[in-house]
Amino acid sequence: MAWPTHATPAQIAELCGRDGMEVPPAIALAAGMGRPSATPREGPPPTAAQAMAEAGVPPVVLDAVGEMARPVPEAVRLWLDELASSRPPWLWLSGGTGAGKSCDAAWALGQAVSRGLVARGRWAKVEGLAERWDGANLYGQGGKAAAVRDEREAPLLVLDGLGEEPPCRGALDAAWAVLSWRHDRMLPTVLTSQLSGAAYRDRLSRYDRAKAAALFSRIMGGLSGYRGNRHRIAGHVVELADGDGRAG
Repeated sequence: MAWPTHATPAQIAELCGRDGMEVPPAIALAAGMGRPSATPREGPPPTAAQAMAEAGVPPVVLDAVGEMARPVPEAVRLWLDELASSRPPWLWLSGGTGAGKSCDAAWALGQAVSRGLVARGRWAKVEGLAERWDGANLYGQGGKAAAVRDEREAPLLVLDGLGEEPPCRGALDAAWAVLSWRHDRMLPTVLTSQLSGAAYRDRLSRYDRAKAAALFSRIMGGLSGYRGNRHRIAGHVVELADGDGRAG
């Protein structure tokens, strides 16, 4: 949505409500609403396991979270404490195959929802996102924007497996449609990848160098908590030790 140029936070929040959209966290706070919820829950928040299942976390990851033998990285725990801020930062989990990126991301999602920090979470594999984008019509009810609406508007999104998507232009366009939208609205996002952020940017640069650079810039902005601080970026990039936990 394009906000009116001179709209106040309260007016923007009202427009979001009319369209059934999530109110951006910074706008909600500025309007005196506290943390937003597009679909408020009745009763207590769900358990972490329920929250993960409702978000679409795959059963194999749910099972692995329950059997995790190692502790969750301290940086992930500290990230949860920042979700209540007016500029909730993003989180990047990197590491080799089987390092535990998906488990840590799922754990963080479950904790965020069960603690009431966000209303709900959404789990998406990046290759599925790109396939839906390429398979959607350009405009209309079944248009490309509609194909990724759930990921764009989720109060908390985990986008799993950046860099594992099919080598196609749709991979860049789908990631841009989701992550640029979320960046502009300061919606917390967790990204997992075997690649560093720079390597992910370079992978997508083959399709559109300028757009890949712009996407990378927005990812860095989210990781910094929208403050453009390299130290804050480093605090939200978690590099897990290599070693395939699936292989034992």
